[in-house]
Formats: sequence, structure tokens, C-alpha cells
Amino acid sequence: MPSYLWSGTLTFGLVTLPVQLSPAVESGQVSFQMLHKKDNAPLERKYVCSKDDKVVSSRQQARGFQVGKDDYVIITDSELESLAPERSRSIEIDRFVDIDDIDPIYFNRPYYLVPDEGSERPYTLLVQALAETGQAGIAKFVMKAREHLVAILAVDEALCLITLHFERQRVSAEDITPGKTRVSHDELDELSGHIRRATRKFDPGKFRNEYEIELMKIVRKKARKEGAVKSPKAKTKKIKKQKAVKKVTETLKNIRD
Repeated sequence: MPSYLWSGTLTFGLVTLPVQLSPAVESGQVSFQMLHKKDNAPLERKYVCSKDDKVVSSRQQARGFQVGKDDYVIITDSELESLAPERSRSIEIDRFVDIDDIDPIYFNRPYYLVPDEGSERPYTLLVQALAETGQAGIAKFVMKAREHLVAILAVDEALCLITLHFERQRVSAEDITPGKTRVSHDELDELSGHIRRATRKFDPGKFRNEYEIELMKIVRKKARKEGAVKSPKAKTKKIKKQKAVKKVTETLKNIRD
């Protein structure tokens, strides 16, 4: 069963469609827990004062917006809470735009909008209409105390909601482009021809993260040979090699698939 991050309604005009939000991608990254070499105890991140080198508890921490090398404006929790937008119960489409008009640089993170029971027909109708017209709905909504700009489009017979970067977040390419540089028509024709000959339909299934695959092979090899260490906080005995190998093998299979 998919996990839902938000539930509410998708609205435009007189149409109201009950939906739930589900992740469309997983991190898929191999992560590590940092341990103390001495006793294999997990390490924790803590805030340390740069002045006296002491750990600072959450109650003693304050937020500062830096306005100079050593100058900060202090912002309190109550001030932040006063600005926090109310959680959206609806995603109201403001307008529809051509998908090709959205620069891919604005795309951030994709989610699926899943229809609630009984709303399958209007959901399917909207999916097909967006697919046929090549349009995307643009809206704003609040999730986890943050306001998001989003595009809603049809992907594989489902509604996909993609969070977008705001205009102010875009970094201009002016400082990195070479400016007006002359190229010959022959050079351009030659390179364009090479690109056309090498053009294929994009198939993401043909690409794998080879680094992660090889990394998990190393982990599996060590699990088979040495098993897994147990942190001193654990009350159970050291995990069996077979169980450790099984866990690593499952992770490796997921990466390959």
C-alpha cells in the first residue's frame, strides 16, 4: 500500500476531486550510519558552540539571519509561527499552461495524486484531458508548513504533481555562458548530424547506478565473511551472517531493478 503524505481536494472551476498525495520516487541512495571505531556505538549530530566548544541544547538555541560577517538578526519561534501558512485542504488550479512552456530547470520533486474511492471517473477524465491537450495545471498549496508551487500533469494514466522552484530560486546562466562565439555552418551541421544519428528513445531502465551496485557487492561480501557488528546499546546478540546477507541482497536487488 502506498504511503500518503497529504489528503484533500483538487479543484478547478466547478470541479472538486478528492485526492491523496503519494511519493512518485524513492531516494534509492545507499546510506551509512557513522559509528565510533572504539565500540561501534552510533554517533549523533549535536550543535557545538564555536566560542566555548560546548554542546548546546535545543532550549538554548536561537535562529539568526546573517546580515554581516559576525552580525545576525534574531528571529524567534513565535515570529516564525505567526508566518506559518495554514495547511491546505485543497489544491486549487489557478491556470493551465502548455507543458513545453515549463522550463525543466523549474522541476523539483514528483508525486502522484491518487483518487479517493468513488472519484475514479472524474479523475480518469482529467487525466485523459490533460494528456490529450498537453497541458499542465498550475497551483499553490501548503504541505508540512511550506507553501509549494506545483504543476499537475498526466503521466502513465495517472495525475502527477511536480513541485516547482520559484522564479527567485533560478540561477541565471549569464555568468557561465561563453557569450557570442562564432561557429561555422559546417561545424554545426556535422555535430547536429551526429546527434541525430545517436538519438534514441529515452529508456531509464537501461541505466543503473553502477557505483551503488558495486558498493553493495562489497557490503554483501563482508556480511558473508564477517557478519554484522552490534552496537553496545543493543540487548540482543550479534546478528547472524545469514540474516545480514539476506538484508544486503534485498537492497542490491532493489538497486539493480
